[in-house]
Amino acid sequence: MQGRTNLERQRLTATTDDTLQNPPHLEQYFRGIARRDGDRIRVRLTGDQGSHVLRSMADANCLVVVPQGTAEVPSGEPVEIIPLAPID
Repeated sequence: MQGRTNLERQRLTATTDDTLQNPPHLEQYFRGIARRDGDRIRVRLTGDQGSHVLRSMADANCLVVVPQGTAEVPSGEPVEIIPLAPID
């Protein structure tokens, strides 16, 4: 890919402001808005996560990763995020 050796995006750890529900047989990627809070990163969902909601994707600056085998991530717990844009 044009000489790039690292093709994967950086992944960071953030604290979720929302409870995330996930079918445990799937790895899910939620659209989120991450922000810096002191030395931590916090993330909240952009709203409706339906594939038909373009506004949700336009507002997102990251994807929140919920791995396969995880049915729920409670609010306040750490999650992995994939930044799509700089996090302020």
